[in-house]
Amino acid sequence: MSGTGKNLSNWAGGLGDVIGKGLSSGANAVKRGAAGIANGIVGVIGGAVNGVIKGVNWVLSKVGAGSHALGTWSVPRFATGGYHKGGLALVNDAPGEHYREMYRLPNGQHGMFPKKRNLLVNLEAGSQVLDGNTTAAMVPHYAGGILAVTF
Repeated sequence: MSGTGKNLSNWAGGLGDVIGKGLSSGANAVKRGAAGIANGIVGVIGGAVNGVIKGVNWVLSKVGAGSHALGTWSVPRFATGGYHKGGLALVNDAPGEHYREMYRLPNGQHGMFPKKRNLLVNLEAGSQVLDGNTTAAMVPHYAGGILAVTF
């Protein structure tokens, strides 16, 4: 094969890798963008809820019940794990490949959230959420089986 033919062959042979890496990079960018959009939507919902709370507090202040004002609300997010105070929580919200999180309820029941990014769930007070990277490191993977021999 001539030098030009080899160069063309080398270029064409590596083209698949280049395209694959580009697509993978693009897919990761889309995932990060989707997580950002979901967090933005949750932020808008939190803003709307807090707007209603502000209105209720204004009414309470006008009728002499300002001492009973409501506190503002923020949706807890668990991209880094943690314990929950109870109510709505945004889980599976970490960017990157390892976003799925595990949970443990106060009664000891535990499991993994469904494979869905930015999942809004209602959790009991005292529930624990384990971040995605720690979850991925803890969960065994058996794609190649667990025995060295077949049976």
